[in-house]
Amino acid sequence: MRVPLETVDAEPAPLGRILLTGATGRVGARLLPHLKRLGGEARLLVWGPGPGPGPGGGRLVTGDLRDPAVCRSAVEGVDAVVHIASAFVGLDGPGAEEVNRTATAALARAALDAGVRRFVQMSSYLVYAPAGDRPVREDDPLLESPESSFPAAKLGAEAALRQFTGGELEVCVLRVAFTYGEGDPHLADALSWAAHRPDDERLHLVHHADVRAGIFAALRSPAAAGHTYNLADDEPAPAALLRPLADEFTARGAGSGDAEEGGPLGCVVDTTAARRDLGFRPAYPSIEDARRAGRM
Repeated sequence: MRVPLETVDAEPAPLGRILLTGATGRVGARLLPHLKRLGGEARLLVWGPGPGPGPGGGRLVTGDLRDPAVCRSAVEGVDAVVHIASAFVGLDGPGAEEVNRTATAALARAALDAGVRRFVQMSSYLVYAPAGDRPVREDDPLLESPESSFPAAKLGAEAALRQFTGGELEVCVLRVAFTYGEGDPHLADALSWAAHRPDDERLHLVHHADVRAGIFAALRSPAAAGHTYNLADDEPAPAALLRPLADEFTARGAGSGDAEEGGPLGCVVDTTAARRDLGFRPAYPSIEDARRAGRM
């Protein structure tokens, strides 16, 4: 098993000044303490208070990302942006796509005007159209008119960034699989899904530590500019493996509500590009590895 990136002793140069959006969410709140420990100076901007862990002592700013003035103030003096925040609760698919397209365009435009070098967009593997049994690659078709608001929000953000690709703002999009670990009750959604699926149907997961490793690599790697990468573990989990974990997580909450009972929860993705360009190697190749390491 590899050592997670954030625990390696010999680290490259400090990350610099980072604007982090979505700092109270599942990914952002777990990212922030490690970002600061690796020499990053964080500025935090969120749509509103979220359900995740607290912001780890960082200065938290709440604002409407669609407001150019808010975006200009947020990016002033920063070296890079990690954009995780999404607005989708209470919105239908078209509404979520439009809100996030507008917000991400405003943030990227402000970043470009402020001379920010790198813009890392957190997206999801839920944006892909069905591709059959094979692992999905980054150039495969995306959903055209998603009814669910979460993938619609991520598609809106990705669409906004296409106009900046190839320009002075170095955009990198990370499409992450189903995130879990470090006490994230979101795993309850996967366990609910597994209860209604055939034993051999697989769900692609990625541990929060490996998501962080992917983000740090995307911030640092020259090869990341202008590219999109799938982030996922090495071994998609079959439903038969996930079901026995249900009792362990019953007390942690009912999950996020992103999953539909018995319905599809995502796809299996190909991580070849992230391995080649970012050096991405999951510290937890499977959920069983994370469980044995006590990182669930």
